Amino acid sequence: MKPFIIALLVCMMFFFTGCGQKDSISDINSTAPPAPFSSSGVIDTETGGLILVTSPYGAFDETSGKDGFYKLYPNPKGGCNILYADYATHSAIVLCNRPDCLHQDAECPSWFPFGTGSIFLNAAQNTLFCIGNADAEAQRAETIWRMDLNGANRRILYQCAAHERITDAIASDSSFLYFSVSSVNSATAAAEKRLLQVDLQTGESKQIHTLGPSDWLTGVCGERLILLYSQNMQYRYTLFSPSDGTETEVFSFESDPDKPESSLKVSQNGDFLYVFSPNQDATSQLLKIDILSGESALLCDSFPWYGAGTAFVQGFYDHRLIIDQSDTRENDPAKVRHYRYYIDCETGSYTESSLTYSQGALTSFVTIAAESPDFFVVSKGVQSTPIILTSNDGSTYEATFGVPEYAFISKADYWSNTPNYQDLDYGNLIS
Repeated sequence: MKPFIIALLVCMMFFFTGCGQKDSISDINSTAPPAPFSSSGVIDTETGGLILVTSPYGAFDETSGKDGFYKLYPNPKGGCNILYADYATHSAIVLCNRPDCLHQDAECPSWFPFGTGSIFLNAAQNTLFCIGNADAEAQRAETIWRMDLNGANRRILYQCAAHERITDAIASDSSFLYFSVSSVNSATAAAEKRLLQVDLQTGESKQIHTLGPSDWLTGVCGERLILLYSQNMQYRYTLFSPSDGTETEVFSFESDPDKPESSLKVSQNGDFLYVFSPNQDATSQLLKIDILSGESALLCDSFPWYGAGTAFVQGFYDHRLIIDQSDTRENDPAKVRHYRYYIDCETGSYTESSLTYSQGALTSFVTIAAESPDFFVVSKGVQSTPIILTSNDGSTYEATFGVPEYAFISKADYWSNTPNYQDLDYGNLIS
């Protein structure tokens, strides 16, 4: 099996999503940042207003655009490559226009010297960024590269010191990137975190705020960053202005470690906070709080609830909040039940998901991997596929990997739990 095919199979085992093939790399014009967790509502593509360009949890190895998405995947010869997938054609290409390229060294515009990294688009939607460790003998410094949408004109935008790493979400406007850099003070051994502003053109950086090791850049509201401060089970959401450094608290709460069942669960999207406040009967109220005005509305007074520790917000799509929960009240792993709910962020009505797939004894939810205006790309299964791998000593051996089965589904069908799938055609990429 060709090295490229092996690499693609390895990556699909984990996170690969989407589809698409262009006749030429130069035709690629993917322009939209990731749809999940959109933090600023309608995006102004002309001015490139401040938006969150990653998830609130940080950057990952794929970034979704309007017409397709970019994906980092490992190369078995070392390093990794950028894959571009197009929604219209439902097929994928390596982001390289060099004929007969093996895609395994610096001569390939899709190749990077690290095995794992992350990727995202800027707010103006015309530049691609990649984060990974530079290939240096003395130090493997975490680095941000910028490049054109077709992978051309790559250059280093920012490079961390050897003891630093990029953490948290990343925000961008037409001029700057905003992100946090964590480090450990060599003299005191204390963890530190700096909030940086980096010029998109020059790479010039400056520190605009100091954060604690448990504080986070987590979102955007208007032209301000949303920061979450955490200390001794006390939490504060604030609005921070990059332009003048002013900061305003908008919401705070406290968790009781002795009563986890009573802890709040808070998630942010756009100009709103969504707060799950537990009742006493395995239900929760759901409040929607306007960050700017402070006004709150009760969306739901009896949403099923089994504790903040078992709840995880998957994302926001189509004005809906997707949340996973697990009922662990019987303290028996065999009796744990898992749920996924779609909550309408306008009405508070909710629907339980029944879109699942089974792999052996394990049942998993069909999960959204990418989004277009009309459909989702979802993972709806895993296919065991044999591949040939090379050992460190040069010998080859056969292994089996689980290749995700991706499919397209209309948004209407997804929300109504109707499994009308159109399977993704991988073409000759896995043949």
